[in-house]
Amino acid sequence: MSSDQITVLAILGVAMALFISRIRVDLVALLVVLALAVTGLCTPAQAVAGFGNTVVVMIASLLVVGEALARTGVADVVGGWITRLGKGREGRTRAAVIVTSAVLGSVMNSTAVVALFLPVVLRVSQEHRIPASRLLLPLAYGSLISGMMTLIGTAPNMIVHAELRSRDLVGLGFFDFTPIGLCVLLAAVACFGFGARFLLPAPPTTKGVSRRPRMRDLWAQFVPSEDMVRVKVVPGGTLVGQSVREAELGQRFGLRVLAVERPQFHALNRHAHQEPTSDLRFQLGDILTVAGPPERIEAATAELVVQPLPMTARDLARLDRDLGVAVVMIPPESELVGKSLSEASFRSRHNIHVAGLRRDGEALHEFAHEKLKPSDALLVMGPWSRIAMLQSDHRDFVLLTVPSEFATAAPQRERMPVALVILALMVVASAFGILPVVTSALAAAVLLVITGCIPMADAYRGIAWGSLVLIGGMLPLAEALGRTGVLQLAVESTTSALVGVGPRVVLAVIFIATAVTGSIVSNSATAVLMGPIAIGVAQAMGYSPQAFAMTVAIAASSAYLTPMASPVVSLVVEPGGYGFTDFLRAGLPLSIATLLITVLLVPILFPM
Repeated sequence: MSSDQITVLAILGVAMALFISRIRVDLVALLVVLALAVTGLCTPAQAVAGFGNTVVVMIASLLVVGEALARTGVADVVGGWITRLGKGREGRTRAAVIVTSAVLGSVMNSTAVVALFLPVVLRVSQEHRIPASRLLLPLAYGSLISGMMTLIGTAPNMIVHAELRSRDLVGLGFFDFTPIGLCVLLAAVACFGFGARFLLPAPPTTKGVSRRPRMRDLWAQFVPSEDMVRVKVVPGGTLVGQSVREAELGQRFGLRVLAVERPQFHALNRHAHQEPTSDLRFQLGDILTVAGPPERIEAATAELVVQPLPMTARDLARLDRDLGVAVVMIPPESELVGKSLSEASFRSRHNIHVAGLRRDGEALHEFAHEKLKPSDALLVMGPWSRIAMLQSDHRDFVLLTVPSEFATAAPQRERMPVALVILALMVVASAFGILPVVTSALAAAVLLVITGCIPMADAYRGIAWGSLVLIGGMLPLAEALGRTGVLQLAVESTTSALVGVGPRVVLAVIFIATAVTGSIVSNSATAVLMGPIAIGVAQAMGYSPQAFAMTVAIAASSAYLTPMASPVVSLVVEPGGYGFTDFLRAGLPLSIATLLITVLLVPILFPM
């Protein structure tokens, strides 16, 4: 092997190891770009060319389209179908969850679908007393299957399509995926319909779950050993004139100020409770709602010279009226991962503050400087209007639970017909070849902004920049593998190893290799690496390149077996209480079914 081939393989090997170690995938992609440029395998222009690839533009546009659908209420309406179709019965509800997530995800980002449906499914679970563990895994798998429904269903589809077009081959059609996706969808409904008792875990109690929790229930989950008390700022106390930051109640006593009540506002018919922003200065007569261990509260009360007050039912009702709470979860792709709450400027960025943190089902008492991890659950507190706004943020965190006191904010449904018309035009233009897919998606995104379906600032926030950096960074590596001849070596060795076997056996090998790789690293990175190899093998063996490209695309979406395979799956781990073996038990039969369906149908749809 030449030195260039050894170098590019070393870069690939290190990148794969970093992916497995769960370092941020976008950082790994940037390191790949840097390594290619520094080693001279690519010129600087070639190393960054992937970020201008049409696939990147297409995915960014489709993310904006998906965000607009959520904001105009389309996703909310579809989510409501789950309740109506399920009619309170577990089997029907589970089928409705799988089908609706698969259908909506065929035109939306699958991670966004799970983020949108999580609170809906949890609410259905609570209202109909169905264990959440029996619904959330089907939700994740339905969203994965959505990538098998249309060309724009997921990034790997567009990556292998672009690879075909780059070789001057006929690309994949908009609905070429649909027959396979529908069959896999039916297989999933059958698996989790007839085999639910064997494939899906149940909680220790089989009586279901309680109805939507009240605020007091959420406090008990996140601060089980802490008291919540009221203290009054009185003359002679050390807090008078100090700001929340200057008082350092957290650093000195381990206490958290949850709210500041100014009784004079009652006479003005204004909300009496104020948020404890860091610059808020304490005044005489202020009443603080403080949480912390009883012994620390007692010590602080004596040292700060404040007057303890009883916490009556009326006081709790006023607090509940002015300030709300919710439970949010940190998704794997969140920018908050690896940062503490102070480093992330959480309060100033989202205008809410964190009152509690749970990790792996356990409440943490000291978390101000704790580095956030994927699947951490946060109890956040703020005015109800800001709690309502959490529904539209799917990037930094996912809204899991709101208390029964919360009234869901209505989306901008007056724009829903406009969004649906634009979506229909995009699908028709792409499906019938009126416009290239990238042009159709970009035009749809621009029209949604122009018509007011989504503000420009929210359109930018709706784009998963980390995913785009991953794809843009890995595409030059695939190019380098081709230029150095490594790709040709892989094609030749694969072809020689499979000589004499039938085409369906070759497809099965390609499927298994892709699915195993995709269960360890990102499915987009898997498609970037496996797509060229599979298409090259098809050409060398005289088979249909489209058949092999389709096999790679379907296999890349079959990340059923591990909880870290895809953000779509990772999002349901904490709220569903799943362990690693739960994914193996539920995912293995569906993986086998997907393999058999693909190997059976692909040669029929794309004659070999």
